Amino acid sequence: MVNPIGDTKRAENTSGKERQKSITDREIQNRCPSDFMEQVTRLRELAKDAQYYRVVVEILYTTGIRISELSAMKKEDINWSERSIVITKGKRKKSRIVLFTRECGEQLSRYLKGREDDMPNVFVNTTGKGPICHRTVQKKLAEYGDQLGMKITPHTLRHTFASHLAMKGMLLSCIQVLLGHEEMQHTQLYARLYDHARKETYDQFM
Repeated sequence: MVNPIGDTKRAENTSGKERQKSITDREIQNRCPSDFMEQVTRLRELAKDAQYYRVVVEILYTTGIRISELSAMKKEDINWSERSIVITKGKRKKSRIVLFTRECGEQLSRYLKGREDDMPNVFVNTTGKGPICHRTVQKKLAEYGDQLGMKITPHTLRHTFASHLAMKGMLLSCIQVLLGHEEMQHTQLYARLYDHARKETYDQFM
């Protein structure tokens, strides 16, 4: 198998400190099964009759966001024309932009149109009076995992997202931008990296 990371060292002039923060090929192999695409397909099929969780699975997988970011996501954070979401309350309160596929957008739009509450959160709990509960999602994914004979967590889907893009050849630095792993204090650096992960490029990978 071709190295999913590719010739990242030649493509990026990365410092030693930054390399230590990088997602390594070994980490991807350890955290995600080699047939992850088949398993994602099976997971989607299993969740297809439960719209709420079908959308949750799609968002977690196609954006790579954390469960805490899913819970904090607001409707106003979604840019439908660009198929992007501003993640404003990520780890260490960093902000970034993530992208979603057309299929994910269709699923998300149907879900939101069917909502009857006036909560600003994209995902709400079973009472419709608060944000989605981390434990509820974790428990449901664990149930799906038991049915499929594998372990599934929000973090599993996050690493599957990264593995998918890496194996399709996206630059590691771009994946890190989408995951929010790097400190992007310099606007020019952020713009240069994000340009590689713009919507058109993302579409060909996902």
